[in-house]
Amino acid sequence: MTKNSKRFYFAIFCFFISSPIFSQEKAVQRLVVNNSDIGAQAALSALNLVSSTNATHRKTTEGNACSLIFRIFSSAGVDLKSMLMKDIQRNSLAYPASWSLSKLKPRNQEVCYRIGNLRNFFKRQGCCLDTSTYKPGDIVAWRMHTPLARRNRHQIGVVSPYKSPHHGTPLIIFHDGHSVKLADCLSNRENQVMGHYRLTPRLQKHH
Repeated sequence: MTKNSKRFYFAIFCFFISSPIFSQEKAVQRLVVNNSDIGAQAALSALNLVSSTNATHRKTTEGNACSLIFRIFSSAGVDLKSMLMKDIQRNSLAYPASWSLSKLKPRNQEVCYRIGNLRNFFKRQGCCLDTSTYKPGDIVAWRMHTPLARRNRHQIGVVSPYKSPHHGTPLIIFHDGHSVKLADCLSNRENQVMGHYRLTPRLQKHH
């Protein structure tokens, strides 16, 4: 093999290992290695659901979004839905959006499928973080300001190990009402991040 050939193949190798595809796969491999971490398990579970139209079956986009969060963490061994419902039943005054107008008490389990209640639960459990550093498996809630989002302005999803090749921001896995998507939601100027959450060790012990 000539020197020029060696240089050529070395350049190809350097290009490959520096490419976004290679770095994305390395990020997934790190999750597999750290599969004892709840966040890593949740991110891997979420990736398996991308493009699935059968991941959830709620009647509303908001319901599907929350249901996806429950399913992802349930696969990682954390029953978020059960913990949320118990907290609503024990502390109904902390969840005013869940009250019935005729009876000042929480309604049925449909109250679990509201993004506001899920965000309130995370806040009550000390899961809130700033928006400077995201890890795979973190949960992000945002508000959409597009004219097409008049009815479904709020969304919630899970941080994936993949990053946007244009902005370097983590891609988010969420349910848009039709199927599970993987998209760059954090750098979209039409989206306003409303909350960034990571399960506390105390919550993780419920798995």
